[in-house]
Amino acid sequence: MLLGKTVRDVIQSAMPSGVSLSDVDDNRKRVVIEADAAILGDLLIRSPNSHADGPDVMHLASGGEPVLTGTSFTGVIRAQALRIVQLVHGMSREDAESRWITLMFGPRNESTRNSNFQPRGSRLWVSERPISNGRSQRVTRVAIDRFTQGVVPTALFDEQPHVGGAVRLRLELRNPRGREIGLLLLVLRDLLTGELPIGGTTSVGRGVLVGQRLVVKGGGIAEQIEVIFDQAESRRGRAPTNDRLNALVQQFVDAPAAIESKGVAS
Repeated sequence: MLLGKTVRDVIQSAMPSGVSLSDVDDNRKRVVIEADAAILGDLLIRSPNSHADGPDVMHLASGGEPVLTGTSFTGVIRAQALRIVQLVHGMSREDAESRWITLMFGPRNESTRNSNFQPRGSRLWVSERPISNGRSQRVTRVAIDRFTQGVVPTALFDEQPHVGGAVRLRLELRNPRGREIGLLLLVLRDLLTGELPIGGTTSVGRGVLVGQRLVVKGGGIAEQIEVIFDQAESRRGRAPTNDRLNALVQQFVDAPAAIESKGVAS
C-alpha cells in the first residue's frame, strides 16, 4: 500500500485518461507454473527462537504465519535440475551448470574465488508462499553419535516444525524455452510425488509434499494446462500424465547437448 493506494492504483493514475490497465496487452514472455500441494507429515525451515522457554529451533514464520521460503525452495529444485540434466544428457557437473542451470537460475556467487565474477539475475522467479492450515508441534529429540550409534551426552534439544497444511507453489520463468519448461516439469514431478523433500531434517522424513493440482500457463501455450493429482497415486510416486506436458518434457530429452553457455536465453 502507498498512502492508502495499491500499486495498481498508482500505475492506473499515471496512465492517460480513458485508458485502463485491462486494455494494455501483456507482452511479457514468461511461463507461470502453480502447484497445490499438501504437506505429508511435517516441515521445518529453521528459525531461531528468542524466548528462553521456547524450542531451540522452530519453523520460519512471516507476520506470524508459517511460510515456505523462496530460497529454500529454489535451492532444492536447482540441485535436482542439475542431477536430471547430468543423468539425461550424460554431462559433467561443470557442463550441466554452464549450459543449463546457470542460464535458468543464474550463476552461483564466486566473487570470493574469482575477482572478475559478474553476477546476473535469475530468469526463474520463485515466490515465498504462505502455508495454510496445519499446526505447530513441539518435539524433543536427541543427537546420535555417528560412530557408536549411541546417544550423545547432553545433546537433548527441542524443535517445533509445522505439521500438516497445504501450500501453493509458484514459479515464473522469463523468456522460456520449451526444453527448459520440460526440465522444470520433471523437477516438479519429483517434488509432488514425495521424492524430493524440502527444508531441514529431511533425513527423519520431513518436508515431503504430495501434489493436488498443477497449472501451467504462458510460454507459448495457447491455453493453460491443468492437471489434477490423485493423492494416493502421488504417495506411490506416480504422477498423472498429460500429452501437452509430455511434449514439453520430450523437448528437454531431445535437446542437443551443445547448448550455448553464454548469454541469456531468448
